[in-house]
Amino acid sequence: MRVPRTAPVVGNPGALAAGAWRFRFRDLQLPHALQHEPFRRYWTGQLVALFGLWNQNTAAQLVILSLTSSAFLIGLLNIVSAIPLLLLTLVGGVVADRFERRRILMATQLAIAGLSVIWAGLILTDRIEYWHVLVLAILGGTVASFDLPASQSFFAQIVRREDLPEAIAITSASVNATRSIGPAIAGLVIGIVGTGVAFLSHTASLIVFVLVIRSLRTLVPAHQRSPVSRGGGLSALKVGIGYIRQRDDLTGLVSTTAIL
Repeated sequence: MRVPRTAPVVGNPGALAAGAWRFRFRDLQLPHALQHEPFRRYWTGQLVALFGLWNQNTAAQLVILSLTSSAFLIGLLNIVSAIPLLLLTLVGGVVADRFERRRILMATQLAIAGLSVIWAGLILTDRIEYWHVLVLAILGGTVASFDLPASQSFFAQIVRREDLPEAIAITSASVNATRSIGPAIAGLVIGIVGTGVAFLSHTASLIVFVLVIRSLRTLVPAHQRSPVSRGGGLSALKVGIGYIRQRDDLTGLVSTTAIL
C-alpha cells in the first residue's frame, strides 16, 4: 500500500550537506543606502558625533540642576532654545537652497563645537551661571535652525532617490540606539573626568564629523541652486509655503508637527 507523503523528501534525517553550516562573511551585503560611499562616511561621522552629543546633553542636565531647582527656570531653557527654531527654520531652508549644503553643515557643526568649548570653559573655571546657560541655549537653537534643514536635505545629494527612505531609517535608528546607551556611557565619562571634559568630548566628536563632511567634497555633486533660490529670499519662502498649501499630504504633516 502506498503511503501518501505530506512533505517532500529532504534527505537523511540529521544529515547536513557539506559546507551547509559554514557562515561566510563575503555573502553578507550592506543595506543599499550604506553602499553609497558618501552616505557611509557621513553616517559613520554622525554616529561619532551622536555619542559626543549625549555626553554633552547629560552633562548639561546635571549642570542646570546644580544651578537651579526651579521648574519654571528649567522650562524656560526649553522655551528659549525652541523659539529660534520656530522663527528661523524656514529661513534656514531658504539658505540651504541658495548655498552649498556641505559648507553650511561644516559651518554649523563648527559653531556648535564652539558653543561646547564655551560651556566647558565656564564649567572648568567655575564661572557658570544661569544666564550663561540661557544665552547658550538661544545660540544653540539659532544654529540648529540652519543646521537641520541643511542636514535633512543633504541626504538627497549623497544617496540615490530610491534609497532615501532607507537612509532616513538608518539615521533614525542610529539616533534611537545612541539615545538608549549614550547617557549610560556619558555617566561613566562624567564620573571619571567631570562635566567640563564631557563637553570637550562633544567638541572633539564634532571636529571628527566636520573632517568627514569636508572629505566628501570630491564625492558629492556640486550644489545646484533651484531657479527660485536665485531670486530673493522672501520670494523663495513664499513659493515654498505656497507649494505646501497645494499638497494636502504636506499640509497635514507640517500642521501635525507644528501642533506638537
